[in-house]
Amino acid sequence: MKSLKQPLLNIVSILLAVMTIAAVLSGCGGTNGVKSGYINLDPDDLDNQRTSSVTSGTVESPSKNDTTHSALEITVSSSVPGTSSKDTISKPSPLPSVNDPNVFGNTTGNLHNGGKAAIEEDWIYYSTITGLYRIRSNSDDPERIFNWMVSNINVRNGWIYCCWSGSLMKMRANGTATQTLATNVLEVVLYNNYLYYVDAGSRYLYRMKTDGSEKILLISEVIGNLCITEDGIYWGNNIDTYYANLNGQNARCYTNVPSQELLMYKGYKYTSGTLRKEKINGTDSRTLVYSGAMHINIADNWIYYINANGGSSICRIRTDGTGFQKLTPQVCASLSVVGDWVYYVTYKSNATYGSSIDGYYRMRIDGSNIQKLD
Repeated sequence: MKSLKQPLLNIVSILLAVMTIAAVLSGCGGTNGVKSGYINLDPDDLDNQRTSSVTSGTVESPSKNDTTHSALEITVSSSVPGTSSKDTISKPSPLPSVNDPNVFGNTTGNLHNGGKAAIEEDWIYYSTITGLYRIRSNSDDPERIFNWMVSNINVRNGWIYCCWSGSLMKMRANGTATQTLATNVLEVVLYNNYLYYVDAGSRYLYRMKTDGSEKILLISEVIGNLCITEDGIYWGNNIDTYYANLNGQNARCYTNVPSQELLMYKGYKYTSGTLRKEKINGTDSRTLVYSGAMHINIADNWIYYINANGGSSICRIRTDGTGFQKLTPQVCASLSVVGDWVYYVTYKSNATYGSSIDGYYRMRIDGSNIQKLD
């Protein structure tokens, strides 16, 4: 029996070694490898990518028991002015709800309409041709805090982030301590202590912290109509909308709907033109407005839009398709919904759309108490 023991032990050891090698090999490439090109996105995969981390060209999901927040090195193919080719960022923490006002600097609907107004607590910030203003939500007495018109307004923790003359600016809520964080910027979204911004030249997507540090290139594709959610990054063109996780990895075709006509709200996606809603997984699809619903914006279960079939006036309808209201008679654009107010721009009725601004206005969300701002 002694003579058989050692050969049996050797056989067991060999089998264990083979099993170990097979387990290692099965984890290489697999579902954790970055897929090349664009593929159709299964919305059920989104939750699996919310806490992915980037390492050496692969996307790896942290272990369920991994509660550490160690730093990772990310190699960026294109250098960012003022930074090295390697930048260090932290593993993303568990992400909060998209409806948390303490996380986002503004809503996607407002930003897709130019980001001319934003709100934090009781303060509304808005821009007209004469500058950037702030006003308390129950006041009629605005204070000018910056002497030039801005766009892409994001506000968080007492700081304003916006675009002025092509530059991404940061200033205190009272307009002081202005500083330039980046130049040649087209779009900006503030999310979870990071600024995601599009370079106006390359149209690539970059990210940096709100203090201007840790600038990195996220996506080297042409980005239009940027949308950030807690699940990832959406962008696109006049044909399709694409998706990537918050580290810019796993780029995929999300839907064959132009990105400027897509908003996410409470588990549904909404598309303009023919105003439709359906669940993120593609079920429960219905038409709310059959044509002409452009530049949509959603807040508090109401959809605000420019009615292209009704003189480009502002209308609204509930997200369940009821309660249609026409709010303005004028030709309007650039509508932002902040608190109980809608901020918008009007155009002269005989002018070519966009060529002759008539004025800057605000009104209550039900269309009452219209006030001219400039």
